[in-house]
Amino acid sequence: MLCACGAGPMWYKQGATQADFNKDEQECLLIAHELARQATVSGERENLEIFIKSYNNCLFQKGWSHIPPTQQNTSTGTNTILAKIDQNCIQAFGKKISLPAGFKLLNENKRVFGPTLIHSFFFQGPGPAFINLIFQQSLDLDFEPADYPVEEPFFIYDKGCEEEQNIRWSVYCGQINNEWIVGLGSFILIKDNQRIIVVITSPLPPRTSPPPKGLRLTKNQKDAAERFEAKWKKWLLGSGL
Repeated sequence: MLCACGAGPMWYKQGATQADFNKDEQECLLIAHELARQATVSGERENLEIFIKSYNNCLFQKGWSHIPPTQQNTSTGTNTILAKIDQNCIQAFGKKISLPAGFKLLNENKRVFGPTLIHSFFFQGPGPAFINLIFQQSLDLDFEPADYPVEEPFFIYDKGCEEEQNIRWSVYCGQINNEWIVGLGSFILIKDNQRIIVVITSPLPPRTSPPPKGLRLTKNQKDAAERFEAKWKKWLLGSGL
């Protein structure tokens, strides 16, 4: 356990060192300063409220908490149930999520990461297609509205935001071990301290020919990605989320 002490409240993270905190804090300070400047009209001053909120949430996302690990372990634990599954439906956070036909549960996992309780389900369906549903509840800080992150070797194919449902989604493609993958990742903000992450993936067909100059996908891959996006966006927005 580390107690990172400074002018503000104390931060804790199981198994971390003071050097770990210093490294994470420096990164979070840079991010918070930049976001605080962007929140002002001129960009020459910083919005103090945005700075504090961004700083805290950055450390929170890295697993730090104001709750000592000993209290986290006694008050929560990995047996905490955030969601219940009954055949092809999952109930959580007042939502009832209906899974597509033909999907079977491969794995269920419950764990605690910093101040956050996590309950996840991993399904496989025809295609093959895979659905990962991750339910998160924070005991400390709030979740910020955020786009689903996409990193190499993947690239963003399309992205969007459904304001009424608090859903931000990204469709992405990429190649891993000579296999092309298409996916849809989304953050659904239920409450300030409750969030659902939905990740859907499926194989893309192999290249039938080199892609057009300046593009990463061939026509047959692009057509498959378009069909994937249309199908799974429709399910995501109509599944009960």
